[in-house]
Amino acid sequence: MLSIKVLTSRRSKRNEQFDASGLSGALETRQVHDGPEFAEVETVNTVQQAKMLGFASYMPAVLPRSVDRYHETYELNRHRVYALAFWMTDNELDAAQLMTHTFCRAFARAHIPTAEEIDRCLISELRDYMPLGTLTLNCAACERVLSVRRNTLRVDLERAVVQLPPTEKMIFLMHDVESYDHARIARTLGLSDEESRLGLHQARLRMRELLAK
Repeated sequence: MLSIKVLTSRRSKRNEQFDASGLSGALETRQVHDGPEFAEVETVNTVQQAKMLGFASYMPAVLPRSVDRYHETYELNRHRVYALAFWMTDNELDAAQLMTHTFCRAFARAHIPTAEEIDRCLISELRDYMPLGTLTLNCAACERVLSVRRNTLRVDLERAVVQLPPTEKMIFLMHDVESYDHARIARTLGLSDEESRLGLHQARLRMRELLAK
């Protein structure tokens, strides 16, 4: 199996930090004096920030007690979401925008979305960029596996990942990078388990073809 775990941290910090500052700002509240109007002032302040940053149309009303949970959910999932978005688009700015839209969509659908629900929101956003859900590869077995395994450079591996068709690429990233099982991949992409396994097999074959050139 070709491992690309090292790819998940590449180029992500600067754009994640830029995008995180906007989303986190929409979820933060200021301390105000205790009193009967406390919760209302806190909520209004947060929603006003959300409106300024363009998130209000996606997010439910944010109460003070919810802020920590939003932050926790965001921090637990943002690295994965950005990495997947980057490898699917091969563009840092598009990946940052996709990450923002993904979390806005996820928080609008559920108070505290699960990782799988967030992934489904990412897929929904990605479908505005590319077709996802149809397998297109039909590669024959590669005969130069040994040379690929021994002589692969990181830059060649990165370019090979980027060149995969969208559905096979996402299956490859979810399985070989994020260690998802085929049942989860199938649910997320709207495929059968068999299609997920076939897509992974074809993605690996295509990677080997590209790396053997």
